[in-house]
Amino acid sequence: MLAAFHFNLSALSYIALLVGLFLVYNAVTVSVITRRAEIGMLRAVGTSRRRILSLFLGEALMMVLVGCTIGLPLGQVLARLAVWLTASTVNTFWVTAAATVPELSATDVGWSILIGVPLALTGALVPAYEAARLTPLAAVRGEPDLSDRHRVSRRYVIASVTLFVCAGVLSSQPPVSGLPIFGLAAALAVVFGAALLVPVVLSQLQHWPTRIQGVEFVMARANLGASIRRVSISVAALVVSLAMMVAIAIMIGSFRETVVYWVEQTLQADLFISGARQSPVGSRDELSRDVEQVVVNYPGVVAVDGFRAVDVS
Repeated sequence: MLAAFHFNLSALSYIALLVGLFLVYNAVTVSVITRRAEIGMLRAVGTSRRRILSLFLGEALMMVLVGCTIGLPLGQVLARLAVWLTASTVNTFWVTAAATVPELSATDVGWSILIGVPLALTGALVPAYEAARLTPLAAVRGEPDLSDRHRVSRRYVIASVTLFVCAGVLSSQPPVSGLPIFGLAAALAVVFGAALLVPVVLSQLQHWPTRIQGVEFVMARANLGASIRRVSISVAALVVSLAMMVAIAIMIGSFRETVVYWVEQTLQADLFISGARQSPVGSRDELSRDVEQVVVNYPGVVAVDGFRAVDVS
Protein backbone atom coordinates (compact mmCIF):
# COMPACT_ATOMS: atom_id res chain seq x y z
CA MET A 1 0.00 0.00 0.00
CA LEU A 2 2.80 2.40 0.87
CA ALA A 3 4.55 1.50 -2.39
CA ALA A 4 1.41 2.46 -4.32
CA PHE A 5 1.20 5.77 -2.44
CA HIS A 6 4.84 6.49 -3.19
CA PHE A 7 4.37 5.66 -6.86
CA ASN A 8 1.38 8.01 -7.20
CA LEU A 9 3.26 10.87 -5.55
CA SER A 10 6.22 10.30 -7.86
CA ALA A 11 3.90 10.29 -10.87
CA LEU A 12 2.41 13.65 -9.84
CA SER A 13 5.91 15.07 -9.45
CA TYR A 14 6.57 14.17 -13.10
CA ILE A 15 3.40 16.03 -14.10
CA ALA A 16 4.68 19.01 -12.11
CA LEU A 17 7.83 18.98 -14.24
CA LEU A 18 5.65 19.21 -17.36
CA VAL A 19 3.82 22.20 -15.87
CA GLY A 20 7.18 23.85 -15.27
CA LEU A 21 8.13 23.16 -18.89
CA PHE A 22 5.03 25.00 -20.11
CA LEU A 23 5.62 27.91 -17.73
CA VAL A 24 9.24 28.36 -18.82
CA TYR A 25 8.11 28.41 -22.46
CA ASN A 26 5.52 31.08 -21.68
CA ALA A 27 7.95 33.20 -19.63
CA VAL A 28 10.60 33.22 -22.35
CA THR A 29 7.96 33.94 -25.01
CA VAL A 30 6.77 37.00 -23.09
CA SER A 31 10.39 38.08 -22.71
CA VAL A 32 10.90 37.83 -26.47
CA ILE A 33 7.75 39.84 -27.22
CA THR A 34 8.61 42.66 -24.81
CA ARG A 35 12.17 42.94 -26.18
CA ARG A 36 11.48 42.95 -29.89
CA ALA A 37 12.86 46.45 -30.28
CA GLU A 38 16.04 45.51 -28.43
CA ILE A 39 16.43 42.42 -30.58
CA GLY A 40 16.03 44.58 -33.69
CA MET A 41 18.71 47.04 -32.55
CA LEU A 42 21.12 44.23 -31.71
CA ARG A 43 20.54 42.61 -35.07
CA ALA A 44 20.94 45.99 -36.83
CA VAL A 45 24.38 46.54 -35.32
CA GLY A 46 25.58 43.12 -36.41
CA THR A 47 24.67 40.73 -33.61
CA SER A 48 24.40 37.22 -34.99
CA ARG A 49 21.37 35.00 -34.66
CA ARG A 50 23.42 32.55 -32.66
CA ARG A 51 24.21 35.27 -30.13
CA ILE A 52 20.52 36.20 -29.81
CA LEU A 53 19.69 32.55 -29.28
CA SER A 54 22.37 32.17 -26.62
CA LEU A 55 21.17 35.31 -24.79
CA PHE A 56 17.65 33.97 -24.27
CA LEU A 57 18.87 30.48 -23.45
CA GLY A 58 21.23 32.03 -20.93
CA GLU A 59 18.31 33.90 -19.39
CA ALA A 60 16.41 30.62 -19.08
CA LEU A 61 19.47 29.04 -17.48
CA MET A 62 19.62 31.81 -14.89
CA MET A 63 15.90 31.36 -14.20
CA VAL A 64 16.24 27.63 -13.56
CA LEU A 65 19.28 28.08 -11.31
CA VAL A 66 17.40 30.65 -9.23
CA GLY A 67 14.38 28.32 -9.18
CA CYS A 68 16.47 25.40 -7.93
CA THR A 69 18.14 27.60 -5.31
CA ILE A 70 14.76 28.74 -3.97
CA GLY A 71 12.80 25.55 -4.59
CA LEU A 72 15.06 23.12 -2.74
CA PRO A 73 14.98 24.82 0.70
CA LEU A 74 11.33 25.80 0.19
CA GLY A 75 10.41 22.18 -0.48
CA GLN A 76 12.32 21.16 2.64
CA VAL A 77 10.38 23.69 4.74
CA LEU A 78 7.03 22.55 3.31
CA ALA A 79 7.92 18.91 3.97
CA ARG A 80 8.84 19.67 7.58
CA LEU A 81 5.59 21.57 8.01
CA ALA A 82 3.54 18.66 6.64
CA VAL A 83 5.29 16.16 8.94
CA TRP A 84 4.87 18.45 11.94
CA LEU A 85 1.12 18.72 11.32
CA THR A 86 0.70 14.93 11.47
CA ALA A 87 3.47 13.90 13.88
CA SER A 88 1.43 14.25 17.07
CA THR A 89 -1.35 12.00 15.78
CA VAL A 90 1.12 9.38 14.58
CA ASN A 91 2.99 9.43 17.88
CA THR A 92 -0.17 9.08 19.93
CA PHE A 93 -1.76 6.17 18.12
CA TRP A 94 0.85 4.20 16.21
CA VAL A 95 4.61 4.59 16.65
CA THR A 96 6.81 6.23 19.24
CA ALA A 97 9.31 7.69 16.79
CA ALA A 98 7.86 10.39 14.57
CA ALA A 99 8.60 10.48 10.88
CA THR A 100 11.41 12.84 10.02
CA VAL A 101 12.29 14.64 6.81
CA PRO A 102 15.75 13.67 5.54
CA GLU A 103 18.24 16.44 5.12
CA LEU A 104 19.05 17.67 1.63
CA SER A 105 22.08 15.88 0.29
CA ALA A 106 24.47 16.65 -2.52
CA THR A 107 22.67 13.96 -4.53
CA ASP A 108 19.35 15.79 -4.18
CA VAL A 109 20.91 19.05 -5.32
CA GLY A 110 22.63 17.32 -8.21
CA TRP A 111 19.45 15.62 -9.42
CA SER A 112 17.49 18.86 -9.23
CA ILE A 113 20.04 20.57 -11.47
CA LEU A 114 20.38 17.61 -13.84
CA ILE A 115 16.60 17.48 -14.31
CA GLY A 116 15.74 21.18 -14.08
CA VAL A 117 18.36 22.64 -16.40
CA PRO A 118 17.64 20.47 -19.48
CA LEU A 119 13.88 20.91 -19.05
CA ALA A 120 14.19 24.69 -18.77
CA LEU A 121 16.44 24.90 -21.82
CA THR A 122 14.02 22.68 -23.74
CA GLY A 123 11.10 24.91 -22.86
CA ALA A 124 13.05 28.04 -23.84
CA LEU A 125 14.45 26.67 -27.09
CA VAL A 126 11.44 27.36 -29.35
CA PRO A 127 10.80 31.02 -28.33
CA ALA A 128 14.55 31.70 -28.30
CA TYR A 129 14.83 30.31 -31.82
CA GLU A 130 11.91 32.50 -32.95
CA ALA A 131 13.69 35.53 -31.48
CA ALA A 132 16.84 34.64 -33.40
CA ARG A 133 14.85 34.41 -36.65
CA LEU A 134 13.50 37.97 -36.38
CA THR A 135 14.77 40.32 -39.07
CA PRO A 136 16.12 43.67 -37.82
CA LEU A 137 13.47 45.69 -39.70
CA ALA A 138 10.52 43.62 -38.47
CA ALA A 139 11.80 43.67 -34.90
CA VAL A 140 12.36 47.45 -34.80
CA ARG A 141 8.96 48.16 -36.34
CA GLY A 142 7.29 45.77 -33.95
CA GLU A 143 5.53 43.93 -36.74
CA PRO A 144 3.80 40.76 -35.56
CA ASP A 145 4.95 37.50 -36.98
CA LEU A 146 2.83 36.45 -39.90
CA SER A 147 3.25 32.89 -38.70
CA ASP A 148 1.13 33.75 -35.66
CA ARG A 149 -1.83 34.48 -37.93
CA HIS A 150 -1.66 31.26 -39.87
CA ARG A 151 -4.44 28.74 -39.81
CA VAL A 152 -3.87 26.03 -37.29
CA SER A 153 -2.39 23.03 -39.04
CA ARG A 154 -4.25 19.75 -39.15
CA ARG A 155 -1.12 18.13 -37.83
CA TYR A 156 -2.10 19.32 -34.34
CA VAL A 157 -5.39 17.44 -34.61
CA ILE A 158 -3.75 14.31 -36.02
CA ALA A 159 -1.06 14.28 -33.34
CA SER A 160 -3.62 14.91 -30.59
CA VAL A 161 -5.94 12.12 -31.75
CA THR A 162 -2.97 9.77 -32.06
CA LEU A 163 -1.93 10.50 -28.48
CA PHE A 164 -5.48 9.99 -27.20
CA VAL A 165 -5.67 6.63 -28.98
CA CYS A 166 -2.32 5.65 -27.47
CA ALA A 167 -3.62 6.69 -24.05
CA GLY A 168 -6.65 4.45 -24.49
CA VAL A 169 -4.48 1.50 -25.45
CA LEU A 170 -2.04 2.09 -22.59
CA SER A 171 -4.78 2.48 -20.00
CA SER A 172 -6.13 -0.98 -20.86
CA GLN A 173 -2.83 -2.69 -20.08
CA PRO A 174 -2.42 -4.65 -16.84
CA PRO A 175 -0.32 -3.29 -13.95
CA VAL A 176 3.34 -4.11 -13.58
CA SER A 177 4.16 -5.58 -10.16
CA GLY A 178 0.94 -4.08 -8.87
CA LEU A 179 1.81 -0.56 -10.07
CA PRO A 180 0.01 1.27 -12.91
CA ILE A 181 3.07 1.96 -15.05
CA PHE A 182 1.04 2.01 -18.25
CA GLY A 183 -1.53 4.21 -16.53
CA LEU A 184 1.12 6.84 -15.90
CA ALA A 185 2.18 6.67 -19.55
CA ALA A 186 -1.48 7.06 -20.56
CA ALA A 187 -1.82 10.14 -18.34
CA LEU A 188 1.24 11.72 -19.96
CA ALA A 189 -0.18 10.96 -23.42
CA VAL A 190 -3.45 12.67 -22.45
CA VAL A 191 -1.58 15.73 -21.16
CA PHE A 192 0.40 16.17 -24.37
CA GLY A 193 -2.63 15.36 -26.52
CA ALA A 194 -4.71 18.00 -24.77
CA ALA A 195 -1.90 20.54 -25.05
CA LEU A 196 -1.68 19.99 -28.81
CA LEU A 197 -5.45 20.42 -29.08
CA VAL A 198 -5.51 23.83 -27.36
CA PRO A 199 -4.50 25.83 -30.50
CA VAL A 200 -7.30 24.14 -32.45
CA VAL A 201 -9.87 24.94 -29.76
CA LEU A 202 -8.78 28.59 -29.53
CA SER A 203 -8.88 28.91 -33.31
CA GLN A 204 -12.43 27.57 -33.42
CA LEU A 205 -13.54 29.88 -30.62
CA GLN A 206 -12.75 32.86 -32.85
CA HIS A 207 -15.39 31.84 -35.35
CA TRP A 208 -18.15 30.92 -32.95
CA PRO A 209 -21.08 33.36 -32.98
CA THR A 210 -21.69 35.13 -29.70
CA ARG A 211 -23.99 37.78 -28.34
CA ILE A 212 -21.19 39.51 -26.48
CA GLN A 213 -20.54 42.91 -28.05
CA GLY A 214 -18.31 45.83 -27.25
CA VAL A 215 -14.88 47.14 -28.08
CA GLU A 216 -13.20 45.10 -25.39
CA PHE A 217 -14.51 41.80 -26.74
CA VAL A 218 -13.60 42.70 -30.32
CA MET A 219 -10.06 43.64 -29.27
CA ALA A 220 -9.71 40.47 -27.22
CA ARG A 221 -10.81 38.30 -30.15
CA ALA A 222 -8.43 40.13 -32.51
CA ASN A 223 -5.53 39.76 -30.07
CA LEU A 224 -6.29 36.07 -29.70
CA GLY A 225 -6.17 35.63 -33.46
CA ALA A 226 -2.77 37.29 -33.61
CA SER A 227 -1.18 35.14 -30.92
CA ILE A 228 -2.87 31.75 -30.82
CA ARG A 229 0.38 29.84 -30.55
CA ARG A 230 1.65 31.91 -27.64
CA VAL A 231 -1.66 32.00 -25.77
CA SER A 232 -2.21 28.28 -26.29
CA ILE A 233 0.88 27.47 -24.23
CA SER A 234 -0.39 29.63 -21.36
CA VAL A 235 -3.83 28.01 -21.54
CA ALA A 236 -2.28 24.53 -21.64
CA ALA A 237 -0.09 25.30 -18.60
CA LEU A 238 -3.11 26.62 -16.69
CA VAL A 239 -5.24 23.60 -17.56
CA VAL A 240 -2.50 21.12 -16.66
CA SER A 241 -1.92 22.91 -13.34
CA LEU A 242 -5.64 22.78 -12.55
CA ALA A 243 -5.79 19.11 -13.55
CA MET A 244 -2.85 18.40 -11.26
CA MET A 245 -4.64 20.05 -8.31
CA VAL A 246 -7.73 17.92 -9.01
CA ALA A 247 -5.54 14.80 -9.25
CA ILE A 248 -3.96 15.54 -5.87
CA ALA A 249 -7.38 16.01 -4.28
CA ILE A 250 -8.60 12.72 -5.76
CA MET A 251 -5.42 10.95 -4.68
CA ILE A 252 -5.75 12.17 -1.08
CA GLY A 253 -9.34 10.93 -0.97
CA SER A 254 -8.22 7.62 -2.44
CA PHE A 255 -5.47 7.32 0.19
CA ARG A 256 -7.97 7.93 2.96
CA GLU A 257 -10.41 5.34 1.65
CA THR A 258 -7.59 2.82 1.20
CA VAL A 259 -6.39 3.27 4.78
CA VAL A 260 -9.94 2.94 6.13
CA TYR A 261 -10.46 -0.22 4.09
CA TRP A 262 -7.15 -1.65 5.27
CA VAL A 263 -7.97 -0.96 8.93
CA GLU A 264 -11.43 -2.51 8.58
CA GLN A 265 -9.99 -5.62 6.95
CA THR A 266 -7.05 -5.96 9.32
CA LEU A 267 -8.57 -5.13 12.70
CA GLN A 268 -11.77 -7.16 12.86
CA ALA A 269 -12.60 -8.11 16.43
CA ASP A 270 -15.22 -7.44 19.06
CA LEU A 271 -12.63 -7.40 21.84
CA PHE A 272 -8.88 -6.81 22.00
CA ILE A 273 -6.86 -8.17 24.93
CA SER A 274 -3.29 -7.16 25.72
CA GLY A 275 -0.93 -6.89 28.63
CA ALA A 276 -1.74 -4.31 31.30
CA ARG A 277 1.79 -2.97 31.56
CA GLN A 278 1.91 -0.83 28.47
CA SER A 279 1.45 2.66 27.10
CA PRO A 280 -0.57 3.53 23.97
CA VAL A 281 2.67 3.00 22.08
CA GLY A 282 5.98 1.41 22.81
CA SER A 283 6.98 -2.06 23.99
CA ARG A 284 4.18 -4.52 24.73
CA ASP A 285 4.37 -7.64 26.90
CA GLU A 286 3.44 -10.94 25.35
CA LEU A 287 0.43 -12.84 26.65
CA SER A 288 1.14 -16.31 28.00
CA ARG A 289 -0.24 -19.45 26.42
CA ASP A 290 -2.32 -20.03 29.56
CA VAL A 291 -4.10 -16.71 29.17
CA GLU A 292 -4.77 -17.42 25.52
CA GLN A 293 -6.22 -20.83 26.39
CA VAL A 294 -8.52 -19.25 29.01
CA VAL A 295 -9.84 -16.86 26.42
CA VAL A 296 -10.35 -19.63 23.87
CA ASN A 297 -12.32 -21.72 26.36
CA TYR A 298 -14.50 -18.85 27.51
CA PRO A 299 -18.19 -19.38 26.65
CA GLY A 300 -19.38 -17.42 23.66
CA VAL A 301 -15.93 -16.98 22.08
CA VAL A 302 -16.14 -18.08 18.45
CA ALA A 303 -12.57 -17.39 17.30
CA VAL A 304 -9.29 -16.05 18.66
CA ASP A 305 -6.52 -14.60 16.54
CA GLY A 306 -3.27 -13.91 18.32
CA PHE A 307 -0.73 -11.49 16.94
CA ARG A 308 2.36 -9.62 17.96
CA ALA A 309 3.12 -6.10 16.70
CA VAL A 310 6.71 -4.90 16.45
CA ASP A 311 7.78 -1.47 15.21
CA VAL A 312 10.74 -1.73 12.82
CA SER A 313 12.58 1.37 11.64
